Amino acid sequence: MTRRRWLPATGLGAVLAAASSLAAWAVADAQQEERETRVARAADAFADQVATTLERHVTEMELLATTSASPSELRRNATIRLAAVDELAAVAVATGRGDQLVVDTVVPSALGWLNPNDDLHRIDDLRAMLDRVRVDADATAGAPFRVDGEEYVLVGAPLTVGLGAPESDARAAVTGVVLGAVRADAILGPWSGQAALTAPNGLFIGDVHGDAIEMTIELRGRTWILRLEPGASGWPTAAVLVLVVGLALALAAAIVLHVQVVRRRVAEEQAESRSLQLERIADAGARLQQSLDLAELLPAFAVALAQDFDLDGVAVSLLDEDGALVEAFATGDAAGQSIDLPLRRGWRAVGVLSVRPGRTLDRSELTSVQALADLLAVAMSNAQLYEREQLSAARLRDLDALKNAFLGTVSHELRTSMTAIMGFGELLSDSWDTLDDTRRREMANRIRRSAGSLRHLVDDLLDFARLEQERLRVSPRTIDLAGIVRQTVDNLGPLLGRHQVDLRIPGALTAWADPVAVERILANLVSNAAKYSPEGSTVTIIAEPGVDVARLVVADEGPGIPAEERRRIFARFYRLDTPESVRTRGAGIGLAILRDFADRSGARVTVDDAPGGGARFTVDFPTEPVDVLAVAT
Repeated sequence: MTRRRWLPATGLGAVLAAASSLAAWAVADAQQEERETRVARAADAFADQVATTLERHVTEMELLATTSASPSELRRNATIRLAAVDELAAVAVATGRGDQLVVDTVVPSALGWLNPNDDLHRIDDLRAMLDRVRVDADATAGAPFRVDGEEYVLVGAPLTVGLGAPESDARAAVTGVVLGAVRADAILGPWSGQAALTAPNGLFIGDVHGDAIEMTIELRGRTWILRLEPGASGWPTAAVLVLVVGLALALAAAIVLHVQVVRRRVAEEQAESRSLQLERIADAGARLQQSLDLAELLPAFAVALAQDFDLDGVAVSLLDEDGALVEAFATGDAAGQSIDLPLRRGWRAVGVLSVRPGRTLDRSELTSVQALADLLAVAMSNAQLYEREQLSAARLRDLDALKNAFLGTVSHELRTSMTAIMGFGELLSDSWDTLDDTRRREMANRIRRSAGSLRHLVDDLLDFARLEQERLRVSPRTIDLAGIVRQTVDNLGPLLGRHQVDLRIPGALTAWADPVAVERILANLVSNAAKYSPEGSTVTIIAEPGVDVARLVVADEGPGIPAEERRRIFARFYRLDTPESVRTRGAGIGLAILRDFADRSGARVTVDDAPGGGARFTVDFPTEPVDVLAVAT
């Protein structure tokens, strides 16, 4: 806005300001006179209130002195009055002993203003008041005093012979005095400003520093001086209101004109900013659509974002499968405070965009950055979806290859066993009469071994089919593991015909397992030991108790299993890429079935090196019922 545009508003404001100031002073002067009149009336009323308060407490002392028949009754009555009258802080009784006036009783004693056996005649500040009470036999007030910073006014009444006897000769009958301590704040506290009360002996309570209204109070023939300072006052509310309204009107003209210009300018800047932000968002959207590769997408987005919004640093973090943030890309300075914006895809967060501004970003810029973060989240989700589809396609290709290999292996296994059975069967049938018993028995044993291998393969295939269809069931119960192991090893004799068997089994060993699962687990372990260990080597089978488990161990003297492969051997269709694996037959499902049987039985399977250099498989069966899901986890 130019200087010329401000001149009309400035002139109007000056005129209104001068008029409002004159009106405010006129109102203030009128209200000041009214206030002085109100203060004078209030001071007169307060002086009457002070006089009434003092007179009331002098009368209280007279009643105590005239209505108590004995010292004990006086103490009791004093205690009652102290409890009933908050303004009265303490009561004391003093009696004359020759030239002394000695304190007998103080209620309560904790105030500390007088103590028993104190001679009141020795206290100069009390002498004038005591003479009035004792000599003139007249109740009065006077002698202000202070205790621990608190101010009190002393009131007193004469104590006559007989404590309450009629006054025949008042002066001659005075034997002591009853004194009361009245709290000063009960006397002067109700006044709104500062106040001071001066007794006839010149002592005073309260304090007044500035100009004050001075008044006299007559109390039982004695004059007190009351000085009152009016409370603080400023300009009357009406005058202030007139001044404020006038100044507000003076500013209104200039402000209205200024606001209009500012609004127009802000609207233009906002429109320009919105246009710029929309352009940035459009450019970023086009940039994010150029690639589905995160390695290319993230750096290009981060660099452009930092340039557009003057950012010192940009970082992109993604949520992994466990829900933890993992930094995917970062550029610029990592120091300083960052602004974290969620990367949202619909209602779901997929990561966080962290930016470190080099300057303060306004609201529209923050809104634009959040919009860009949402675009980035969509682009990243598309890239991740593309990557998952690529991985799924690769896995499908791998599964197809595994399926073909599996079918080929199974066909070869079936063909090999069937060929051996048919070959030795035809040989026995055609040459039965020319073969001796030894040759016949040898061929029959070969047929038996081939049939056993064929049966073992068929059992594995059936178990695998049940496993795929979620139909594999186990029924754990308390069994004799030693007896089942012994019987199963006997049935597996054809598989172990070319090996030495070291069987270590106790008389009985209790376990919580399914006997069929134990047989299938042991059959797979023994079959692998026989296939992968050389002829004539020893296959060790051990059943023994462990810590809260029944342990089954099968060890061989074959090539063993490398440590890095021990987790993968339990996967379906997986076979080690070793010369021994190539020479042996197998479908790659035996250990997968074994692991599934063990998990469903609540058992744990581990593999390590055998003492002889081969592989040692250990299966720990529980001895009591367990939560199968917890053990599997």
